[in-house]
Amino acid sequence: MDKITIDKGTSNQIRVSFPYNKDYVAKIKTIEGYKWHPDGKYWSFPYSEDTLRKILSAFSGEDIDIDPILQKFDTLERELISKKFLRKF
Repeated sequence: MDKITIDKGTSNQIRVSFPYNKDYVAKIKTIEGYKWHPDGKYWSFPYSEDTLRKILSAFSGEDIDIDPILQKFDTLERELISKKFLRKF
């Protein structure tokens, strides 16, 4: 199974990367605001909690590695724990 990486790009950007997978590409294109960066082989989105939720929802059940800095939202953290993307300590 391919791993999806979600991290903070620039101050106003969320970056998503994964090895080529046509199903993942189709999912990413359902989220408004996407942009493909062929030089870095990643997708970017405007930085917002709502966009991050949409990305996580689109890839629910997949192997996701999410940058801890994106987990700073209290409500998002609860959602990540409930969907088993993040372990509660």
